[in-house]
Amino acid sequence: MSISDKAATSKAIIGPSLHVEGTITGDESLVIEGRVDGSVIVQNAEVTIGKEGVVRADVQAKKIRVDGEVRGELRGTEVVKVGPSGTVIGDIRSPRVMLQDGCQFKGLVDMDYKEAGGNPIGHVAAERNLAKPPAPKPMGKPTRLSPAPSTSDAPKTDHLGRAGNAGLVMPVPPKR
Repeated sequence: MSISDKAATSKAIIGPSLHVEGTITGDESLVIEGRVDGSVIVQNAEVTIGKEGVVRADVQAKKIRVDGEVRGELRGTEVVKVGPSGTVIGDIRSPRVMLQDGCQFKGLVDMDYKEAGGNPIGHVAAERNLAKPPAPKPMGKPTRLSPAPSTSDAPKTDHLGRAGNAGLVMPVPPKR
């Protein structure tokens, strides 16, 4: 087994009594049960913020799972999941986002495949010309309502018997 294979299968753990300030980088999965202030960059692995974890940092990883609390931007190249006990205050950028029932989230979600690191759905949308919705058709000039010609001097009422602008008709625009 090579060193990169070991890194891909091993997990580093920041325990509940640990407080880390600064930038954490690496290639192995990371479980945070303590507190992290700064930034976390684990490009080719998974970051899990456990139920006791408190993160005040931007997090970048292949997969991100939040069961604790995060204040910062989450960027997952594959998926970001916020579990029922998770709280996220910050933006999420990933091609797949899962917010489970019971979680708390305040921020924006950006699922743009180009920014997030690739998403096959984007290619399908481009092939089917679904990337941009069709432009709306122009509506033409506004039409004024004019009173219908009166045949009596009786007060004008609508179909419910209310006085007012009853009897207004909208002229039919000419055919083009």
